[in-house]
Amino acid sequence: MLKPFRRLKKTFYYCRKFLVISRAKKLLILEAFLLLGIARLAIITLPFKKIASYLGNLDQEIDWTEETDLLKEVAWAVNGVARFTPWKSNCLARAAAVAIILRRRGISYSIYLGVARDETNNLTAHAWLRSGQLYLTGGENREQFTVTGTLGYQGGRR
Repeated sequence: MLKPFRRLKKTFYYCRKFLVISRAKKLLILEAFLLLGIARLAIITLPFKKIASYLGNLDQEIDWTEETDLLKEVAWAVNGVARFTPWKSNCLARAAAVAIILRRRGISYSIYLGVARDETNNLTAHAWLRSGQLYLTGGENREQFTVTGTLGYQGGRR
């Protein structure tokens, strides 16, 4: 009986928090929400080869980057919004959404694709994105996975 009340209270808390943040952050949250949906739809409907060709060059790893404050804000927006989407925003959808946001801003990044065995010996896959030295999505458990491929984008201002 108290659970719906707690959920409603939490919803009001986040709504109040959203109303007081800057316009730029509101737009970034909206962009993250839309791109997470587009990324999820693309993952479900398109062959991975087509998605990968848009996200970056195969087997390319990028080290250079700048604008760490912007990178942290993008990671904050995408990872925060992903918890509240009505669809499943898995690691690949998050990495793709961040990649599109960074690409639109001309910022370099690398996406890593990896596999590992879980406790029941089943194969699991994971994707994470790095820009410079910052892991923006999925980097917290990357050591458990063997990298099977990378996608890199060398940014540059338009």
